[in-house]
Amino acid sequence: MMNVSPVFITCINISAWLFFHMAASYVCGIIPITFFEKDYLIFKRMKWETDDKYKKVWIHKWKILLPDAGKVMKQGFYKKTWESRSAEYTVRFLMETKRAELTHWMSICPAFLFFLWNSPSVGWVMVCYACVVNIPFIIIQRYNRIRIARISQRLLTSE
Repeated sequence: MMNVSPVFITCINISAWLFFHMAASYVCGIIPITFFEKDYLIFKRMKWETDDKYKKVWIHKWKILLPDAGKVMKQGFYKKTWESRSAEYTVRFLMETKRAELTHWMSICPAFLFFLWNSPSVGWVMVCYACVVNIPFIIIQRYNRIRIARISQRLLTSE
């Protein structure tokens, strides 16, 4: 490994993360919403996923503290507030939780590339960073999807 200034490597790491996060957001943003209509394995509800399990980690208290990039992206969908009670909006919200979850999974994947230009210990710090930054958002999307699916089912059966 070359002898490079820690400041330079830090700048490279920050720039790389910015690029990877933006790239994942862009790629997921251009995927047609119809892609998310199918319940792919990654989006399926696990047997252990219940409201009670999520309430044990106090998700309803800390999820409001995290930002929503839905307003930042050009074609974004803001998920912080519920803006309509229509069945169409509810289904769209459900699909957008899948898009957001996929974005965060994709943002974790490049973490292992940091081993290419960092020491192993810094590489593992980057993997931890990727998980710490993205997993809470994945948890929020999965939690919201359980709740929205229940609402969607009620709306569709009442029509």
